Amino acid sequence: MKLVNRGSVKDFYMEKEPTEDTFGVGVFEFTNDYSVFDWGKMPQTIPDKGEALKRESAHWFGRLEENGIRTHFIEDAGWSKMRVHASRKLGYGDIKTDTSNYMLPLEIIFRNEISPVGSLYRRLRDGSANPRRYGLPENFKPEDGRMITLSEPIVEFSTKIEEHDRYIDDDEAIRISGISDDEIAEIKSIALKVNQIVTDDVRKRGLDHVDGKIEVMLSPDREPYVADTVGTSDEDRFLYDGMDFSKQMIRDHYIRMGWYDTLTRERSEKVPRDRQTNPPPMDEGYYALVNNTYKAMCVAITGKKWNSGEEPPSLEEIASEYKRIIGKV
Repeated sequence: MKLVNRGSVKDFYMEKEPTEDTFGVGVFEFTNDYSVFDWGKMPQTIPDKGEALKRESAHWFGRLEENGIRTHFIEDAGWSKMRVHASRKLGYGDIKTDTSNYMLPLEIIFRNEISPVGSLYRRLRDGSANPRRYGLPENFKPEDGRMITLSEPIVEFSTKIEEHDRYIDDDEAIRISGISDDEIAEIKSIALKVNQIVTDDVRKRGLDHVDGKIEVMLSPDREPYVADTVGTSDEDRFLYDGMDFSKQMIRDHYIRMGWYDTLTRERSEKVPRDRQTNPPPMDEGYYALVNNTYKAMCVAITGKKWNSGEEPPSLEEIASEYKRIIGKV
């Protein structure tokens, strides 16, 4: 088994190489590392994060299959691993309209709401995003830091294989991905179905599903398969009692502690990466809260007990502790 990609939060191993005509077989290993603000691995690991995210993603792949959506999931492969069908990763120059068995070089993003801490909120505020694209008044600019609820879910695209990913329109998504008008319409439909399944399921647990994303690969027969991971606390944005119960809670911590402002300033001043201020570790209380949140979200999403050490606190208990800690800050 060959290590193909070592990411900041999960690794990918290839057991069998894909060809143009056949799927390969790969293994995702979800690590306990975490990353925010494109820093790379942060100074700590979160003990139960890898297991929680693997369980969540495997759960959602099962739910999608139950609803007739093809996925690349094969099987649970142990503690923090899952085995998947693998397709080829190609550059733009290698993708044609008749190419098969490859990952689309896109992230397909769905939104039910626009979070005031998300990138779209900032783009609407600075005028780089068109409000009408999201069913908002032409001159709309968010000012009050409140969540914006969309009249209906929307789907948009960003690049995936560039050094700095960009939000792009449908025409560019078609052009760089080698897909047709009909295929992009089908991919949008799949994204909206995924969103609806996740949104409806977590609502029963008291969770608000704000946004998320999928990736898609085209099979040897150019059929779309949902790939990578789905509906995890790292990939999607979930709220409970109005508070972020996803990776945003880690981002928020480093914003409150001032490190994000320092990082932003140093990057704007072109300070070399090896001389930028290293992130401090989370303090003990918040660190424990984050670890418990990953476990509690896994229990809430999957509907299954943790069964590995002590059961985590309930979402309600975590929300109470979350408010207490933030109140102190």
